Amino acid sequence: MIFRENRILAYAAMVWLTAILGALPECHAQVSEGFHAFTLGVGAGIAPVEGQDRKSLDRAFDIQVGGGYAWSRKSEFNNAGDPILPRWFFLLKGNFNFDQSDIKSSALQQAILLNPQNTSLLSATSGKAKFYFTTLDPTVRIAMAGHFSAYFLGGFGWLRRTIEFTGVSSQGGLLQPNGPAVFGPSGNSGVVDAGAGIDRGLKRDGGGFKIYIEARVIHGLANNSGTTLIPLSAGVRW
Repeated sequence: MIFRENRILAYAAMVWLTAILGALPECHAQVSEGFHAFTLGVGAGIAPVEGQDRKSLDRAFDIQVGGGYAWSRKSEFNNAGDPILPRWFFLLKGNFNFDQSDIKSSALQQAILLNPQNTSLLSATSGKAKFYFTTLDPTVRIAMAGHFSAYFLGGFGWLRRTIEFTGVSSQGGLLQPNGPAVFGPSGNSGVVDAGAGIDRGLKRDGGGFKIYIEARVIHGLANNSGTTLIPLSAGVRW
């Protein structure tokens, strides 16, 4: 049940991202030669947990998929007739992240102690917290020396926080190698984020692939206001 729900959420996020990219207007006349307007990327890393969740959760791992559209100034050329990459340009990016963290044993025991009427929770022996968040992030990218550029982003979106408790397998390790899920509360809310990163292009003209490192702060709103994550990721984008 929980696996099926998570899969549906992931598919929905991918559809949402595709729709955003497809809906953006074409502005090819504003893009310098050697510069591709569309960008796609994938990365992974760690996500320290802060806020109220810090007391209950270990450090999470992070997986990120994103894409967007960039606007630049009109083409400029040097004396040799080669295109000059603009020093700065604006992007509108969509990002989807999945983070997962183990629940601390002390937090698990406290949850069981404070909820003795929940018979499903009483059989829990471990647990994980899962975070799904998708954001729309206006981004400013600034070209630096060589193949490097820095960028700054901030935006808002949607967050789903799920706690999944698991118990001892009742059907043997072959059929239930990871233990069955016995209880799983979850909640949806808005989310805000901000961050910065540095990437290095493999081509000086702005085309091709780039490798990047990035740091973001994710803070949930409403019923998820106790959730703050700091994803630190590295990856590749085109």
